[in-house]
Amino acid sequence: MRTQSESSQSVKRRIASGITDWRRTLSSAIRQTSYSSPGSHFASITELFYETLMKPNLFIPIALGAVTLFSGCQSCCKHSDSTPAATSVSAVATPAPTQPTLPTIRINAGIGTVTDATGTTWQEDTGFQGGDVIDRPGLPIANTKQPEIYRSERYSMDSFTQKLPNGKYDVKLHFCETFEGIFGPGERVFSFDVEGQAFKDFDVWVKSGGAARAYVLTVPVEITDGQLDIRFTPQVENPQINAIEILPANQ
Repeated sequence: MRTQSESSQSVKRRIASGITDWRRTLSSAIRQTSYSSPGSHFASITELFYETLMKPNLFIPIALGAVTLFSGCQSCCKHSDSTPAATSVSAVATPAPTQPTLPTIRINAGIGTVTDATGTTWQEDTGFQGGDVIDRPGLPIANTKQPEIYRSERYSMDSFTQKLPNGKYDVKLHFCETFEGIFGPGERVFSFDVEGQAFKDFDVWVKSGGAARAYVLTVPVEITDGQLDIRFTPQVENPQINAIEILPANQ
């Protein structure tokens, strides 16, 4: 039969073993939730207390140990709360460079500024090197709604230049055979080059279909050196032109 002293020693050993096991479990729970919100610590500890209540012979000594551990947990949580949150830095997008606005230029190759029947204004003759101009007011012009720009012309010129922002343009060349000394095809033939694009054996009469008939040639170009260049070469008679339009591409 056990003595009272032996029974007391057995109880102490069981209590010590229970506390050790409980501390190990509690420490593991704290480590597993150390990076969670503070409430996660207390959820794990609460679950351990419930298990403890199911073991009455261990409740009192374990409860005393838990008070000490709770104090440590609260201190740990306060320290964790004081850690500043990481600052989120948003990347600032660099705005794309803006493209220059491309101009629209209309030049009446002849005498003075002209406002045509559509209300469009054409600036006076400029940009040509060499040649001369002539005006034939009141002359009927077919195949156009803008007869005004075909009643004057520049002829016998060598070249044309126009400063422009780099970019893509549509260059429209306006022709009309109005010289009374030309009676049919082959009597005026010349070649020209628009920004490296060659047009050989150009006959205004053939292209337009006869005398006093408008013809428009559209040449897409890309300006890369800040200037439009057109060069004319005579073959039969002299080169001639009535107007030049420079428009931003796809306008």
